Amino acid sequence: MAGAGPLRPFARTGLILTLRNGPGSARVAITAGLAVGLAMSLADATLFRPVVPAVQHILAHEWSLTDRLARFTLGAVGDELLLRLGGLSLIMVALVAWRGERTARIDALAVGLTAAVLWPLWAWPYLAELDGSALTLLREIVLHVGAGSVWGWLYCRHGWIAGVLGHVSAHLMLQPLLPWVVS
Repeated sequence: MAGAGPLRPFARTGLILTLRNGPGSARVAITAGLAVGLAMSLADATLFRPVVPAVQHILAHEWSLTDRLARFTLGAVGDELLLRLGGLSLIMVALVAWRGERTARIDALAVGLTAAVLWPLWAWPYLAELDGSALTLLREIVLHVGAGSVWGWLYCRHGWIAGVLGHVSAHLMLQPLLPWVVS
């Protein structure tokens, strides 16, 4: 019987692993990812230029584009496994069990908790190395919590693979632009 057994709570969320609308979901995810990557690059090159982390300068000047793309592709997949497939899914299971149904508000709450609570916990070693200025805090909220919200939305609406495609696509835009951003 479909949905029976230990996966029943997950099945009740309606979340899926595959692309909900096939190539259409892939197009949405890739477009969203490229747009987020471009927006992040422009924000770092302008508004956040004074607080771009030192690690970005090191990566831009000491790592090849190929090495950066490989590192961040693996990192993106790892983040999506842990934060969205693991964290967001568990939060969604709990919220759907609590409310009895999945709604747009439940989706938004699960996405927001994942991006704004789980990501900072996961990224604490990185965050602890940053200066504590208000502009740095604003950068992390706008760029990383914002991007994580997009990846979560893609997962909820288009499937987990869409979130992965979006996240990886952002780095396909970010990494080639990084030397320009930090110059």
